[in-house]
Amino acid sequence: MNFFQNLDDITMNIEENGAEILREVDRMVTERRGWAIVAIAYQKRKNESEPFSKTKIMLLKLRSFNEGWKLESKFKITDTGTAEEISLFLKKHTL
Repeated sequence: MNFFQNLDDITMNIEENGAEILREVDRMVTERRGWAIVAIAYQKRKNESEPFSKTKIMLLKLRSFNEGWKLESKFKITDTGTAEEISLFLKKHTL
């Protein structure tokens, strides 16, 4: 889905055959001048007999459009090394 009525409609919770296979762990939303970034921490698994994966991060960039939000881009952070590199860069260049 690429259009959402409001930012709370965006979730990372998915069930298959009554079993949770993707669960949202945490989220952060920031809005500014018609744009929004939604950061969602989530875990997934193939089926209910397997443990959940390590936490991954999905960053979504949305634009205000026709009384809702249109998804413009998304970026997945799936490993600790990438997360640490991004974190160091942000700390280095924070205004």
